[in-house]
Amino acid sequence: MIGFHHTFDDEGVLNCELPDIGERILVSDAECMYDDESIWIDSWDSPDCGIYELESGNELDGLAWMRLPQPNNK
Repeated sequence: MIGFHHTFDDEGVLNCELPDIGERILVSDAECMYDDESIWIDSWDSPDCGIYELESGNELDGLAWMRLPQPNNK
């Protein structure tokens, strides 16, 4: 997926650039890429040092994310 960062590598380790804590991001579930519900806006959270999760509580495994697009300022 162009522009998306895949969350985990083949060994299950977070291997991508991480969003800022509290940042709103686009998240995609690669398992159902063609479903209307496969992309949503969520917030990146770290309730404890070194622990990362989505505000929605969805599991990170199998997800990809990207920063929200910025509006055109013409």
